[in-house]
This record gives sequence, structure tokens and C-alpha cells, in this order.
Amino acid sequence: MTAPKSRLSFLPSPGSTTPYWLAETEQPLAKHRTTSDLPKEVDVLIIGSGYSGTSVAFNLLVEEQYEGSVLMLEARTTCSGATGRNGGHFRSYYNLRSHEFETKYGKETAADLASFEHYESNRIKKIVKKYGIDCDLKESESIQTLDHDAMTTKGLKDYYAFVSNPFIPAEVKKVVKVYWAEEAAQVSDHPGTEMAVVVPTLSLWPYKLITGLLQKALDVGLNLQTYTPVTYVDPLDDGRTKVSTPRGEVIAKKVVFATNGYTKAILPEFTTKIVPR
Repeated sequence: MTAPKSRLSFLPSPGSTTPYWLAETEQPLAKHRTTSDLPKEVDVLIIGSGYSGTSVAFNLLVEEQYEGSVLMLEARTTCSGATGRNGGHFRSYYNLRSHEFETKYGKETAADLASFEHYESNRIKKIVKKYGIDCDLKESESIQTLDHDAMTTKGLKDYYAFVSNPFIPAEVKKVVKVYWAEEAAQVSDHPGTEMAVVVPTLSLWPYKLITGLLQKALDVGLNLQTYTPVTYVDPLDDGRTKVSTPRGEVIAKKVVFATNGYTKAILPEFTTKIVPR
């Protein structure tokens, strides 16, 4: 019988491969440690330096000007997990699955889902411009092609559910363009296309975006510690949390787990809830 794995074996591998997105750019924050030693106590401790962890740190310290102490722990180099391996295609789906969402959750929730990505992509553009983040951001268009009866029928249901939903703002609806038959084939450059849905999209370099935002957070007080994996998290009786690492322990008032597929290594209760693919 095979012995069960230690949950610590689910921590990020120290010998991971280097993806193109990291190999082809400078990495000034790769091995960054703001202080030589870990602080004994902090107000907020963030585990993980990718999209989620950096978003929390950036919004707390830069956007909200939070005055408490914020510590970020990264098991390997900065932004070396899924975010550093992301190709950066930022596509909002708008009408896609609108009929399904409306049937399952109602018109208001379907509208929230359709509108969320539109406004988030606009927010990304505004943040990049406001803070001068060099991340190779480019605006473009994405085309969804439907080329047989079953797909076209579903596409029509989704599109009409989208345009007829009274809770979706007109400014969101108007950015979705639909083409039919010969025009659809011409727009998509794909013979046989019966319906083509064109929506705005973005492309960017995620590693550059996130490390750019991370630097802004560092400039206003974030303490970043790389090569510091969290091995145990223990709630204390006073509501605080003791976080253990190979470099020592930190007591935190709040802990943010931005650990993606590695969550089960420190929160075993999520073993069957967050499953990496």
C-alpha cells in the first residue's frame, strides 16, 4: 500500500521550469527581500505574489492608502507561479453563456456576469495608464465563430438573451458586434462561418503588469519576502494567526491566501475544493 503524501509535498517545487514569459524579460524583484529578517508581527500577511496576492497588496497600500503593516510571502521567486506562466490574453465573453446563466440564476445575475468582465478590462486599462505600468498592453478584437446549426442555435440564444436583458447597460451591449453568413465568413476569415461575434479584447504581459503593480506597493511600505514558503498556519485564541516558515514565525491579524493550486499544502480542508489542472 502506498503511503499518503505529506501535505508539505504539495508546496511549490523549488526546481520548477522557467517559462518563456520570465526567461524573456528582466526580473528585478525575483529574489527580493525587503528586510533581512521576517517581522515578528504584522497587520496583514499575504501568501503568494501572483495576480491575487499583488492585487490585494496594491489595492490596500496604493489605492486605499492603508497605514497598517503588510507582509507578502512567496515560496519561490516573485510571481513565479501561474501568473508568470500566463500568456496575457484578456478576453471578455459578454454574451457567451448568457442564456444558460439567465436560466440558472436569473436576469440580474446574468447581467452582473456579462458586465463584470467589461468593466474589469476597462479598469485594467485605467490602472496601466494611471500608474505608467510598462506591460505591453494592446487593444484588439476577438472573434467567436459559429459554423454549424447546433452552435449557431446556441449562439443565437446567448446573443438574444444578452441584448434583451434589461439589467445590462447599453454601453456594454453596444461593444458586441454580430455578423451573419457571407459577412461573418469575411470578418472571421473562416469559410463556412454562419455567425461571428466580435468583442473588444486586450493582450498584455502579465508578469510585467503584476511586478509593476508590486513595485508600486513596495514603494509605499509592502514587505516582500521571496524564498519563504509557508509550512503551517495556526489560528490563535485571540483571533490572530501564527504563520510558520523555514525562516521563522509571524503573527498576523489577517491572513490572505493567494495560493491557487498550492492551497491544500497549508489548508488541508481545501484538498478536494481547489484542484490544480
